[in-house]
Amino acid sequence: MNNQSYIELEKVKKKIEESLARYGEYSNELIELYEEAADIYCSLEEYELCKEYLLKVLNIKKHFYGDNNIALIKTYNQLTTVAETIEEIVFYLNEVIKIKTLIYGVSHLETANTYAELANAYAYVEENVKALYYYELALNIYITNEDNYLEIIGCYNEIASIKWMMDDTDKAIELEKKALEYSIKYLGENHMDTGNYYCSVGIMYDETDCYEEALIYLQKGLDILEKILEPTDENLIFVKEQVQKTKEKLK
Repeated sequence: MNNQSYIELEKVKKKIEESLARYGEYSNELIELYEEAADIYCSLEEYELCKEYLLKVLNIKKHFYGDNNIALIKTYNQLTTVAETIEEIVFYLNEVIKIKTLIYGVSHLETANTYAELANAYAYVEENVKALYYYELALNIYITNEDNYLEIIGCYNEIASIKWMMDDTDKAIELEKKALEYSIKYLGENHMDTGNYYCSVGIMYDETDCYEEALIYLQKGLDILEKILEPTDENLIFVKEQVQKTKEKLK
């Protein structure tokens, strides 16, 4: 597979040379060829070289369209996948936000999606205050239209996790219950995600020594998951063990 990829790469590089000779440094053909080379390097996990070609694409697009054109968004998003540092990722995503804000406005779903991506990046490196800020920006947009229920559920869950890590346990439980509430409303009582959110709330109550509340939520989650998962499923086994441990604490 790798040998074939390198063969394809050499073909693309030859086409790049021909295109440069024919059209010069700036052409739509070069954009396509540079993107093709970047894709091959990415498949080979040679991410620095992939980034090198994506930056070439970005340079040509800026030459043709300027700094704030929608055509740049795809390339900025691709660059985030091969960036080496959180600073790079933040830079690229902020460029996307700038463009989306100009095109769609600050309260558009597309803008919210990039806020959420930026929040994910900060959460990954445990910069919780910044992650919380961008999750809340995204949530405030998502919540204006309940068709975005999956995004709303995800934001509530992520914000709850951050609040938990910041030792704001009461708020974390409140927010995880909001995720559960939306999951029940839009996914149904017998959906696996709903079962998992019941369990998450139960575990939070258990960790705060509220064992009676914990058992109510854990048992409800277990009842749902038992209908969906195989008896040997690791998640189901974990929840069963958690229910038993909480029961022991109540004795």
